[in-house]
Amino acid sequence: MKINYDRPQLEPSKINQKKDFNEIMRLQKAMKPFYQQNWFFISVSLVSIAVLTFVFAPKTTLKSSDSSTIAIKKKDSTHINKTPVPFKEETSCINKPLKNLQIPFKTFLILPQKAQQIHYNGATLTIPKNAFVYSDGTTVRDTVALELSVYNDPVDFLISGIPMEYDSAGMTYTFESGGMLQLKGNTLNNLPIAINKTTPLAIAFNASISSPDFNFYHLDTISKKWNFLMSNTLKQTTTFEQDKTHSFDETSWKLAYKEQNIANQKWERAQKELHKHLTTEPVAPKKLINKEESFTLDIDKYEFPELASFGSVQFAPIKSSKNIQYIYNTEWDDIQLRPHHKAMTYELVLKNKTDVELVVAQPVYTGKDWEKAQHIYGNKYAKYVAILDQKEEKAQRLKEDYEEKKKRFDERDQLKNKAKEVISTVAVALAAPIASFGVFNFDRPIINRPKMPSPPENSIALKAVEQPLFLNTSNDTISFEKIYVIESKRNASFTYYLNKSNYFSYNPQSNISIIGIKEGQQLFLVNKASFKDAISNNSAFQTNEIKNLSLDELKKLILKI
Repeated sequence: MKINYDRPQLEPSKINQKKDFNEIMRLQKAMKPFYQQNWFFISVSLVSIAVLTFVFAPKTTLKSSDSSTIAIKKKDSTHINKTPVPFKEETSCINKPLKNLQIPFKTFLILPQKAQQIHYNGATLTIPKNAFVYSDGTTVRDTVALELSVYNDPVDFLISGIPMEYDSAGMTYTFESGGMLQLKGNTLNNLPIAINKTTPLAIAFNASISSPDFNFYHLDTISKKWNFLMSNTLKQTTTFEQDKTHSFDETSWKLAYKEQNIANQKWERAQKELHKHLTTEPVAPKKLINKEESFTLDIDKYEFPELASFGSVQFAPIKSSKNIQYIYNTEWDDIQLRPHHKAMTYELVLKNKTDVELVVAQPVYTGKDWEKAQHIYGNKYAKYVAILDQKEEKAQRLKEDYEEKKKRFDERDQLKNKAKEVISTVAVALAAPIASFGVFNFDRPIINRPKMPSPPENSIALKAVEQPLFLNTSNDTISFEKIYVIESKRNASFTYYLNKSNYFSYNPQSNISIIGIKEGQQLFLVNKASFKDAISNNSAFQTNEIKNLSLDELKKLILKI
């Protein structure tokens, strides 16, 4: 038995140096006929076993992270491995703030002898033929496993832990991104590879005609800084004339049809949410009028939390199955209270050995209980109105968006009746080559925002909040070393280090969300409504701890997708 300790794995080019098939053929000619050799009978048995193994060996099935399956025949056992590629952990440059919430990587299996494209999460990665090489420069021919992660919005940027600040000429900037990605790659048997610089990959992110041009950067995780690669990344094609019957229906018409359908669905969902909220309008408390017909019950605060503040609650009957005096004058063995279908009314079920009666009643208040009930109702109604305003604003905005897209579709639909059309086939994207693995970003640097008075940004004067105060739901002060400010007008997450300079700036024309993260992986959110209240009243910012949300749920909460 021979054991090698820490022997490096041979690369394919070095293995091939030892394969001299001409020498093997020369030696074979000098041998005796095979049937005269002593090993003949043993070899026949071994060859038979090998043939059976080859005939009946199943295909090796390799699964990508999204459970789609690719089948590859076993041809060379030295280069095929069923085990997924164990990529290295992130560098110290990338510090993910939440361990329980991650941006997933998706694995793609690539045959390097063919040109291919990957479409994932709004990004298109183009891979030319023979795009990967080993460390000695030889071309990779074995299956390659690429891992791709795409970051499109401020929540993605924050959760990824990738730094979004850029230093240039002594100034610090925050990146507003047009799209960011992280790319890794190895062979299936974990051999290190690189991208062939003579045939680089190409990345493109979806964009619109109105999108600004962004620069292209690569993150140097050793020096922990972004390196500028190129500008002028916005690409588009030209307009051409084409028969309506050829591809008109497959491009602009179908795109307009899809956009107006999606916009209509969003508006309908917003209307349903609005109507559902209308049904939750709090009911004003009733004052005790006829004390003789009221009765008192001790309430289980856990079973009826809405009445827990009052302990013993008085009820006035609204409807009963028999005369109320009969019910008062009868002895009952069992009394049960349960909510009625109408808001703030309850059913009282009365039972004895001979009878079962039902009374519908509602709480009534007097004295200090009446004052307390009015106070509780006032708080609930104020919250109800605030949420109602938000939902009405959202429904109106989505309605206008739908009407605009429907008008655009109707105009395109009318064009289908013409024999010829000049079709605008402007395919716009942010595009750049990729010559190495790592983190890349289409970005536009924004100078980090100073304290007031601040310079105008796109003719908008920014405002600053100095020494901001944050409270939790118990109204206890909560401190953050840094906060992330997300604005609806920017595709960026602005980081403010409160332990160094206790302030933050914001665009007053944007909707604002503020995120703070405490040790122990606690995420706190100041949402748009709470932010507006604090600014209007010059008061503390009320935070809510966010627990057990998926990435999509967190985005809906913060970005209002």
